[in-house]
Amino acid sequence: MGPYLLRRLAIAIPSLLGISVVLFTVLALAPGDPFSEMALNPNVPPEVQANLRKQFGLDDPVWQRYFRWLFAMFHGDWGFSFISRVDVDMLIWQRVPVTLAVIGASQFLALAIALPVGIYSAARPYSWFDRIASTLAFVGFSLPTFFTGLLLILLFIFFQYTRIGLAMRAAASVPESARLVGINTSWMIALGWGMATAIGSIAGMLIAPVVFLEPNMMGGVLIYGFAAAVLGGLTSPLGAVIGGFLVGIFENLAGTYIPGVGNELKLPIALALIITVLVVKPAGLFGRPIVKRV
Repeated sequence: MGPYLLRRLAIAIPSLLGISVVLFTVLALAPGDPFSEMALNPNVPPEVQANLRKQFGLDDPVWQRYFRWLFAMFHGDWGFSFISRVDVDMLIWQRVPVTLAVIGASQFLALAIALPVGIYSAARPYSWFDRIASTLAFVGFSLPTFFTGLLLILLFIFFQYTRIGLAMRAAASVPESARLVGINTSWMIALGWGMATAIGSIAGMLIAPVVFLEPNMMGGVLIYGFAAAVLGGLTSPLGAVIGGFLVGIFENLAGTYIPGVGNELKLPIALALIITVLVVKPAGLFGRPIVKRV
């Protein structure tokens, strides 16, 4: 264990130094510097600007500035932030507790999910569970974390803290009570469908080549979206999302692993799955039958 850690440390140190050289060089060669705004300020004399640049060594060669920064950093002097008006080390320490809390919580959640799924998949390789878990893992790795994280944060803020988001949640969960408090449930449901349509249109424009943009381009997506909503339940937004995942996963797994299906019979397989679910549960997997008293 000790020799292994020493080898990894020996590799990490030159890697960090190389990364620091590249980043420092790119930032140094980029246009502008901390005193660029002073050149536009008529209240700052040119000699004061020249003295400040000389004091901080901004006119020295890049390699001299890099070694001066590296030497100061190893001695605990990380510099001064001209934007926040505090030392850089103090600025970093102010954000360490929140950063550790967020990273620790995310890592704990990831390990709590990944370890049981990975152990069970390893114990039963090539099973349906292993294939589904591998498919979901590939989907998760394909999506950039900054995009999904930002999207989830925006959705959480919208549905948790805005009046329209709360009204949409109430109209979807308890429409009778929402109508009693004055929420127009029809408008909220229509707004939800409109938002879904807009997001789907933007996604289609991003993934489709420009030469293939035409009015019927999203026809297949619309059909699969409606199938997912019917499968999951028209009264359950979460069920529609889960239904979409089930349709896609089952269709692709059947086309890949069931002999004789291939790409030509993938659509009938999905149709058979929807018909089977609706015969057993007409309201969908997560839908609720609506009962009205007369």
